[in-house]
Amino acid sequence: DSGPVEVCNITNKEQLYERILSEHLNQTAKRIEDSLEQAADARDGLKRLIHGLADKFEQSPLLPRIMMQEMARGGEQLSPPVMANMARLIRCTASVVARASEHGGVRINPIAVHISLISSLAVYALSAPIRRKATALPQALGLDLNVNTPDMAEYLLTMLSAMLFPENKGGQP
Repeated sequence: DSGPVEVCNITNKEQLYERILSEHLNQTAKRIEDSLEQAADARDGLKRLIHGLADKFEQSPLLPRIMMQEMARGGEQLSPPVMANMARLIRCTASVVARASEHGGVRINPIAVHISLISSLAVYALSAPIRRKATALPQALGLDLNVNTPDMAEYLLTMLSAMLFPENKGGQP
């Protein structure tokens, strides 16, 4: 999926880092944009958006860590190409939210939806080793803390569907 990164004009590790991050975001945005074009309706678009982001985090387990590090740094090292690709992903979320509100859904700020998705998926991905350790502890009392990516995506889909499509009242999207 991730092809080789062109290295001809890269002279230091910061440029390599920026190029790789930009390319990951570019590929993710392209895949989600293409998928959203095929969406039958707003609900299908929401499902495609959530599963597209969840799949990327699962395929690229270092991406959530990198994103959280950049957030902690206040985005100081984020270049214009990286920011442009991030904006494309936010526009994908905004298009899903707009489509939902055009078809009777509740109008919600798209950035709030996007932050909810990204933060939930990032914390989910980053917490996997901790959840595996905690499951083995006697204090876990048999709790299953190992949620898989499709289940997490479906949880987010159900939660956001209840917000965007209130007639659904939290049921299946």
